[in-house]
Amino acid sequence: MLVFVGRHGILFFQTTNRHPAKGMSVKRWYLYILECEGERLYTGISTDVESRFAAHVKGTGAKFTRAFKPLAILYREEHSDRASASAAEARIKALSAAEKRALVAAAQGPARKSPAQRKRP
Repeated sequence: MLVFVGRHGILFFQTTNRHPAKGMSVKRWYLYILECEGERLYTGISTDVESRFAAHVKGTGAKFTRAFKPLAILYREEHSDRASASAAEARIKALSAAEKRALVAAAQGPARKSPAQRKRP
């Protein structure tokens, strides 16, 4: 719990999800990778990957996914807070497309293929 003293001596209490009190729910953050048209990959973070994916499909998500429509959620990774999800997102975005695909393939195992891989002869 954090305590702030305002200009007029007023105390503000803010709880954080780093040390939740017993019984408090913790908001989880997720890093996700989407397969998009043109064999493009999109990486983002959200607290609700399915609703964020729906927003991308609808065209109300990121500018990138308006240009390259999302086809599938390829990968997701759970994080305890936004800061760690953002740090992971930065690391993933620094990877090449081939490295991202290798990460996805390792997480999915040999049996699953992305929509773009299924279309190839």
